Amino acid sequence: RLLEEEERIATESMPRAHKDLISYYKRRIEQLEAERQEANERFSLPTTNQERIQKLKEELLNRNDEVRDLQRAISDAQHYLYDERDMVLKLSRENDRLRIQEDEDRKRIQHLLALTKPVQQEVTFFRDRVPKRMAR
Repeated sequence: RLLEEEERIATESMPRAHKDLISYYKRRIEQLEAERQEANERFSLPTTNQERIQKLKEELLNRNDEVRDLQRAISDAQHYLYDERDMVLKLSRENDRLRIQEDEDRKRIQHLLALTKPVQQEVTFFRDRVPKRMAR
């Protein structure tokens, strides 16, 4: 504000031609300042676009790494699942084999028992009598 006051006092004593010249250069400076501001905005726009592109590239790389890690985890889980299924099949086969062996063993035991003809004993208890001791 002080500069404006000094400028006004200085321009009052100048001839008309000088005043017109000063006002012309002031307008010209304002125009050039506006052009400079516009140019700065235009040149800064690609910089922000480049920064944005760089950020998007970094994000894409991070996502690709994440996808690769997830695919590796899925592959590991599939291998683990395959191994577990294989183990279940082996245990099922072993279980079936043991059941067949158990049936065969029972048949052998029954056959051997039939060959030896074991004596079957019967014990009868009566309510009103006390059992006698029998010694052999």
